[in-house]
Parts: sequence; structure tokens; C-alpha cells
Amino acid sequence: MTERNDPNKTWFITGAARGFGHAFATAAPERGDRVAATARDTTSLAALAAAHGDLVLALPLDVTDRAAATRAVDDAHRHFGRLDVVVNNATPQDERVRAVVERLNAESAEFRELWARNDARLERLRVKGFRHPVVGELTLRMETFDVRSAPGQELLVYHAEPDSPSAAVLARLAELAAPH
Repeated sequence: MTERNDPNKTWFITGAARGFGHAFATAAPERGDRVAATARDTTSLAALAAAHGDLVLALPLDVTDRAAATRAVDDAHRHFGRLDVVVNNATPQDERVRAVVERLNAESAEFRELWARNDARLERLRVKGFRHPVVGELTLRMETFDVRSAPGQELLVYHAEPDSPSAAVLARLAELAAPH
């Protein structure tokens, strides 16, 4: 179990056997973070777990099975004592995401320019403030990770510090966005 004042994060990553999920699951323990890496078949995570020892917990998970997802989250929380970052990467080819990108490309010249440019970012860690029209001010940490399977690509992750006012604001946003 980890202490709350531990600066390292504990990640829960679905689809960690390949692609972006594998890139996240590899990068996080290299920084000293802990990872609950999930895949349908945990044998595909054996090398990752062996390379990082106690920092990686390999868990079986079929994300279409709600009970299995609950068990995996509970097992990860029990093992590490907390979860700070969740990456749901099990469906990276989601048609809904593709449809949104296509719609934005069709309707927004600004989006087309930004999408085509794929600007690289040099900063690795940054704090950004936001003002949401419904829930107000929040401060999030932005971290970037190189995607090893796609040289030149980076992933941006925004998160609030645990137990902070911004974490409470994000929880409120999740409640507002949840289907009723």
C-alpha cells in the first residue's frame, strides 16, 4: 500500500498489451509510477511486469464485462492502496471518436489547421488554470508522454491533485455529465 504523500502516481490502464495502452504502461513505471496494467490475456503483459517488478500489477480484464471491470479496479486498489490516473484505452478505434474528429474537420477551419499541424510540445509538466462556466475555477496538472510506438507523437494528460478542490470540481463535472 502507498502513502498519500507519495509523489508518484498509481495508474489503472486498460488495453495495456499494445498500442497507446502499452506505451503508457511502459512509460509510467520508468518514472517511478505504479501501474495496474490490464488486458484480456495477461500473458501479453508478462515482459512488462518482469521488467518493472513491484511497480506493475498485471490484471485480466475484458472491458465488456462490468463485473470483471469492478473486480480489476478493486484488485488494483487493494494492491496499491489508491488509483490516481485512469486510462481507458481498450477501444482506441471507437467510431464515436472518429465521427467527432471527422465532423470537426468538416465544420471548423481552425480545427483542421490544428489537426493537420500536429504541433509538438516541449514541456513535460505544467500547471494550467481553467474556468468552467458551470462549476468555476480549477487547476490541473498537464503531463506529456512520448508515444514510443509512434515517434514524434505525444500524449497530454490533465489531472487534478488528489483530494484538492479541483479534484472535487472534476467529480462534480462527472456527475453532471453522467446519464440520468
